[in-house]
Amino acid sequence: MLEAANLLRDRADAIAPLLTMEQGKPLPEAKGEILAGADVIDWFAEEARRTYGRVIPARAEGIYQLGVKEPVGPVAAFTPWNFPINQVVRKLSCALAAGCSIIVKAPEETPASPAELIRCFADAGVPAGVINLVYGVPAEISEYLIPHPVIRKMSFTGSTAVGKQLAAIAGTHMKRVTMELGGHAPAIVFDDADVDTASRLLAGAQYRNAGQVCVSPTRVPYGLASYAYTRSAKTANAIAAAVESGMISINHHGLALPEVAFGGVKDSGYGSEGGSEAIENYLNTKFVTQAGL
Repeated sequence: MLEAANLLRDRADAIAPLLTMEQGKPLPEAKGEILAGADVIDWFAEEARRTYGRVIPARAEGIYQLGVKEPVGPVAAFTPWNFPINQVVRKLSCALAAGCSIIVKAPEETPASPAELIRCFADAGVPAGVINLVYGVPAEISEYLIPHPVIRKMSFTGSTAVGKQLAAIAGTHMKRVTMELGGHAPAIVFDDADVDTASRLLAGAQYRNAGQVCVSPTRVPYGLASYAYTRSAKTANAIAAAVESGMISINHHGLALPEVAFGGVKDSGYGSEGGSEAIENYLNTKFVTQAGL
């Protein structure tokens, strides 16, 4: 994985124009997305070292009890077109770090950059069959992959309406699910805030990637992200506790770093695609207890 991250950095100048031509974001943003993707790979490569189990103290002598972490199994991942590298690399890196194989259904609108991302992993030595890439009609692929007995987990980033449909399919077959769904993030600017800073940051975030960012600040209470600006520590603490969202950023925009949790609540889904929380979605806990004879 570390070698794949280095290859992605080395190839960023070649991959960025492909991303820009297909998706439309400016070239510097495209290159920034690719380099951020390499950081995500680095993070989860290191997180693979920290998939610890635990020893549970027993109630009687001669017994030991363990909670052992095991890969959940093959993963089906579905990603959108707005961040062709970012959305694939989170799911892919987390699955590999947990020891899972993965089938990526990448966006048919922006096929080239995800293919180049996966080429970096192949060139870095990931065995054949561990990472798989498909394109095609989304409904046909999801209706085949999600119920398939080989697939044990599904991860989806996209609209709430489609996410609910896919979660229903997965639930019928008792498949583990991570859902990162639509967000219309509220932004509250209090009377005591630095209005100039707030307006500059909010406007920049709103128009980034032509507004096609799942955590763009808007005003309609889905539960993915939220923002607030205030100089009062009391107000900041109160709103952090009161707002029902998976993420809240106060006086700056500090979301989507590899090492922090990224996910929503309510109609914006469940599960995290960042931080140490993310890998838990790709692991099963097996309880092992043994008594001496």
